[in-house]
Amino acid sequence: MKIRLKDKEIELIKKVATDIFGKCDIYIFGSRLKDKKEEI
Repeated sequence: MKIRLKDKEIELIKKVATDIFGKCDIYIFGSRLKDKKEEI
């Protein structure tokens, strides 16, 4: 089964995905920085 998406829908999905993963990366990176700061 092929799913056809409009260009706008694809862009929206990409934007949402990058927002979600971007926030996750920032959260993980931030928590790692906190750990390093506490060690130092």
